[in-house]
Amino acid sequence: MTPGTQEPDHRGNPTGPGVPGTRRRDLHRAALALLGVGTAAVVLNGSAPNRDAVELLGPDLPGLDPTGRRDSAPALQELYDQGARLVSLAPRGTYRLDSPVFLDDDGPFDRFVLQGNGATLRLGDGLAATDAFTADPETRWAFLANSTRASGPRVEVSPATRATGPDVGGTLRFVVRDVVVDGGGRNVGLAFLNRCAARFEGVVMTAARALVSWFDYCDGIVLDQCHARVDTVPDAWLLYQVANGDGIVLVSPKTERGIGAARLQNCKGATIQAPVSGRFSFDRCRAVHVTGGHTEADLSAVTAFAVRASSVTLDTSVLYPSRDADAPTLVVDDDDDGNGSTVVLRQVTEMVLHRDGSSSVRAERQGDVVAAPLVEVRRTQPGTTLSVDGAATQVGTLATGARWLPSAGWRVVSPDPEITTALESDSGSWLRATGRWQLARRDRWRVLPLGGSSAYCPDLQAPEIVDAQGSLDGVRGVLGGQVSYVAALRDAQGGWSGLSEATRADVGGSGSVRVRIRTTAPATLVLWRSRGDGVAARAEGRVSLGVPAGVVTVYDTGQFLGGLPWVAASGDVPETLARRSTTGPLLVLDGATLPLSTPRPDPLAPDLGGSPS
Repeated sequence: MTPGTQEPDHRGNPTGPGVPGTRRRDLHRAALALLGVGTAAVVLNGSAPNRDAVELLGPDLPGLDPTGRRDSAPALQELYDQGARLVSLAPRGTYRLDSPVFLDDDGPFDRFVLQGNGATLRLGDGLAATDAFTADPETRWAFLANSTRASGPRVEVSPATRATGPDVGGTLRFVVRDVVVDGGGRNVGLAFLNRCAARFEGVVMTAARALVSWFDYCDGIVLDQCHARVDTVPDAWLLYQVANGDGIVLVSPKTERGIGAARLQNCKGATIQAPVSGRFSFDRCRAVHVTGGHTEADLSAVTAFAVRASSVTLDTSVLYPSRDADAPTLVVDDDDDGNGSTVVLRQVTEMVLHRDGSSSVRAERQGDVVAAPLVEVRRTQPGTTLSVDGAATQVGTLATGARWLPSAGWRVVSPDPEITTALESDSGSWLRATGRWQLARRDRWRVLPLGGSSAYCPDLQAPEIVDAQGSLDGVRGVLGGQVSYVAALRDAQGGWSGLSEATRADVGGSGSVRVRIRTTAPATLVLWRSRGDGVAARAEGRVSLGVPAGVVTVYDTGQFLGGLPWVAASGDVPETLARRSTTGPLLVLDGATLPLSTPRPDPLAPDLGGSPS
């Protein structure tokens, strides 16, 4: 080796005294001379990463076309190569990107910031695809961060092409703010990373495949108030994870028409704060925390949360049931390839909104329709558990200004008959009504009291039907004429309360009846409906649903009560529907004689214990 020289760097560039820096920071003076003066901002690197920056105020940046007629990618690449590290676009301009931009400085702390100011990046056909995006190697990307540049339609993204070297990753490499990314319906994405971090703030993606994805470990990806619109590209997601990456944060993501917000895979630690709408997929993930959510699954008739072999906590959130009965809001689907999921729902409220029948896309969750389940446990593995700590349901209508009222509890379903038996057993129904329970497999599937909670079931008092009124709140149905209702409660061991007094309602023109019922303890409520009158009335149908203590509101729309189907009732209710029956020794239901307020064995019940001390 010649004295006074140094080994080339990992890309073969010469280093040492008198050799220009590989990051071209010493060219910033030349860049200043090229860029002139004016009003649009560019920041050039100084002598240290993100320090001693020189801010240049200039007119339209050289080569950048805010009209969208020319490809602005070569100009962005040139600015980057000249040392620009903050480029501020013309407010509300449109910039066409029809070739890839490589953020390939070899410094691990190098950072490029694109300040959009409301501008649009229109992605064209000439971007670069990579096999590293294993979900679809034909997807083309506008920015390749921390990958060395290459010509042609395909780019290798691997440790060998990592700008910072095969053994060194980058920190926060790419920051994008306040910009619209328009894919024009093409299979294109904004940024593909090679072991580095990126941050996106106030970015709107429309008609594109993805905002960001990556190769190798990319920790610390952040999306802050990013939004996706126009679902013309299949399998579109704001964040599409195909490689390891942890410490992911999404703040207030929102997507429309069922576009994915985040598809996480093999992620060990993620926080999703205040999601508004969209789909989330968690595949073999751990320590995923969703909090403060307002997940409007009913707007798009989609499953909002798909969980596979993952540990996920939904905390202090509201979930809307889907408008599609075949699309539960949350699905646990542990197939043969994964371990059992651990799902915790803590202080989660189901919001059932009866819409007013307008023709907009937001309508049509009204009328006489079945309610979608809030949760489906589809497939299980050893260790699959569902824990609920604080469950509630509220119902509202647009006609009353979405004034929310307490209602009957969640629908939780499963195609597994053993799980269904556990959920619908006397103890399972009662425990779910308390809002604190766990579905787990011991010797068999059981619904258990949540650890430390009391499973004591007090003697049940007969419920009170506060009122039943037709033609209220704009909820539509198929009922007509006059109907009557009577109710009773069941406890955790199958004992019955007495019957409520019967309450009659004139349906009116809406075809629906609002029924309000008061209970003194959580229980399984059984409500019967009759179209007859007086002591000769016979119940034509019944519905069982879990209710908390207090007054709950449900809507009878004809075939469904609160979205649950009426089941044909056989046999007379004692003393029909005419008056309260709290003192009789027997209650006759469906042709069977059951004890009143006397527990009977439940083979699926856990050891409920006695009265709390």
